[in-house]
Amino acid sequence: MDLIRTVCRQYTHPCLPILLFFFLFICVPRPAHAGGIPPNPALVQKIGGTISINGELRTQMNGGEIRVRVLHENGVPFDPPAETTGLLISGCYVLYIPLYDAASQPGGAKPDEILGIEIREANTLLLVTEPAGGALVINQDSPATQIVNISALQGPGGTALYTGEELNENVARWDADKDGKVSLPDAIHALQVVAGIP
Repeated sequence: MDLIRTVCRQYTHPCLPILLFFFLFICVPRPAHAGGIPPNPALVQKIGGTISINGELRTQMNGGEIRVRVLHENGVPFDPPAETTGLLISGCYVLYIPLYDAASQPGGAKPDEILGIEIREANTLLLVTEPAGGALVINQDSPATQIVNISALQGPGGTALYTGEELNENVARWDADKDGKVSLPDAIHALQVVAGIP
């Protein structure tokens, strides 16, 4: 701080505050993690591709507010998160999935782990139809970008993967005897409700 005061006293030019701002906030490098890329590029798998919703290929012009996330098999987000908002000018999405490393990324994707893709448009969850059920396994042996084209449908959405809370809510909905399990009597009750039989 004393150095800055000394420089300011010796060089009292009206542009000095602007130059200091430029230097401190634009020229000084910031960590890459702030931009959503994990700190170690060797510990990420880059995926990208196109997005089609209801059979319509989305571009930057008609992409709206599209958000893509990749989650662990149990629905828990990665640390750091693997998500992106919007499409590139090419019409593709790109995101970085952190790979597991015990020391630096314990929350990363493990080899052969089944991951879930979640896609939202204008904060509405869509049903992922491609890859099937919204599930994917990344190729951790390839340094190249893995192409994952996504197809989704508007309406009640989601992936085939549920969080623990969502699973409990779905079980409770059809659990007639409230024992925390879906048994044969519960399944019969669910079929009767769906069919409109009292």
